[in-house]
Amino acid sequence: MLNYKNGFYSLMEQAGITTRDAFDSFLKDVVGANNSTALKLDGFLWEDRMQLDFDYNQMLVENRVGVMATYVDKDSDPIPLGVKGFELAGGSIPRQKSSYIMDEDDYRKYLIIVAELSATGGNAKTYAEDVLFNKLSDLQETHNNSMTYQRDSMVSRAMLSLLNTNNPNGLQSISFEAGVPAENITTLKTTYRWFTDAAKLVVGADSDPVGDMKTFVRAAKSKGMYNFHLEADEQSFYQDMSHPKWTEALGRATNSMIPYTDDGVLIAKGFGQGMFDDEIKRTFERIIGAEIVLSKSMVAVETWDNTLKKLTRPTLRSFEPNTYVIVPNGNIGTIKTVMPLSPDPTGIAGSIFDNKGLIKYSYDIKTSVQEWWSELTSLCVPNQSLNMYYLKTK
Repeated sequence: MLNYKNGFYSLMEQAGITTRDAFDSFLKDVVGANNSTALKLDGFLWEDRMQLDFDYNQMLVENRVGVMATYVDKDSDPIPLGVKGFELAGGSIPRQKSSYIMDEDDYRKYLIIVAELSATGGNAKTYAEDVLFNKLSDLQETHNNSMTYQRDSMVSRAMLSLLNTNNPNGLQSISFEAGVPAENITTLKTTYRWFTDAAKLVVGADSDPVGDMKTFVRAAKSKGMYNFHLEADEQSFYQDMSHPKWTEALGRATNSMIPYTDDGVLIAKGFGQGMFDDEIKRTFERIIGAEIVLSKSMVAVETWDNTLKKLTRPTLRSFEPNTYVIVPNGNIGTIKTVMPLSPDPTGIAGSIFDNKGLIKYSYDIKTSVQEWWSELTSLCVPNQSLNMYYLKTK
């Protein structure tokens, strides 16, 4: 029989974590060092200074072709250059939260395993640390996933929209805009869409995907943009490359001697259909004259399925499918954060994301429930949105 001291009912205590400093060290040195989910924030930098309020302003950067000097008579003054004020984007920063609980039933199951470990010479403290590590790692990973989805949404959707599909248990019908001008977005419609069905089996009768993409890239270059890349969802991209005009173009790019005859079309398509994924990507870049970065990121949400009567985890592509985005290379924005407020010294809490977020712990003596809950109030805000261009193909 295990000998627990009077009133002992804490996974944290068994793991040897009874103070704020110990909890903070565990989060930084153990959980943070072993976190498994990749955090994808390409192009966005965390701002060093955290703010106290939830509203923000962001100065937008515009790609501008250099103005020439004016040729005038030696005694004449030039007309002053026009002065354009800074353009600002603004909004509010949303809060993310996540939590885990351990109720009496959970704790009794845990104690049974601890008793078995003690009987066989196992280390109860190590097991407590493992259970705690798994719980806290899962909490931090929820924020990693949220930030990855947020980054890709700001880039591919020009906004972060909270909907039933991506935030079923929280705020909905709220959007955080990236500030992309409407004229920067080209949407193909009717028969000009590359595919007209969800499965991408029906080709648009008037679709010209190769011409569309070349025009799209050349238009950006005509505006003086050269230091950029394209971004797209990986799965959607390779589906697009099954379009017959793409398979033909890919095949012809491998052999300039293929004739422009009916037989030549079949030969080119055969070459294109036989390509490996990495060959397709490299050849696509050569055809359009720009690099493309493909997003592999997927996230999941938890929601109750009334039909199945169980908790489900539907997955989402973080980058919007059927969308190609011209993105300036390098830094394209910042991540603005509202400073978290720590509980008073009697509370146990530790920091995540380099002190930008918190995980707090509480134990309710009345209900015998232990709870860990996390919060992070951050938003990816582009400052290059005036220089981002979109081609929506479906």
